[in-house]
Amino acid sequence: MTHTTEGAPALRQPIPEAVLQFMTGLTAQIPEMRMEVTPAFKEGGRWFIDVTDGTHEHTVTWRPDLGFGLTSEAHSTYGEGVHEQFTDSGALADRLAVLLRSGEATRPVDVPGPAGDALQHH
Repeated sequence: MTHTTEGAPALRQPIPEAVLQFMTGLTAQIPEMRMEVTPAFKEGGRWFIDVTDGTHEHTVTWRPDLGFGLTSEAHSTYGEGVHEQFTDSGALADRLAVLLRSGEATRPVDVPGPAGDALQHH
């Protein structure tokens, strides 16, 4: 279930437990959606999980030191950072299931602040 990006070999490593918990939680709620996993390119780096139901696309990121981030493709800009942050894989799975069912998208945080500002979920 892993996917590597051409040009830069990803580390051969198992999918982290937190990422597996998120994927299992989301699959239990919406079995028909698809996920593509891109492993981190360095130890402790960022994992990417692209999620789609065929109509709507969302990107989940995970880092061991930061937890999860969520951004909807329709509203993302390269380098902008995540729109929502989660410390709990179950809360992330629940939020993404709501977005996929409703067709809604995350939005960038409008209030200026320090790098990494995002809607926080715990």
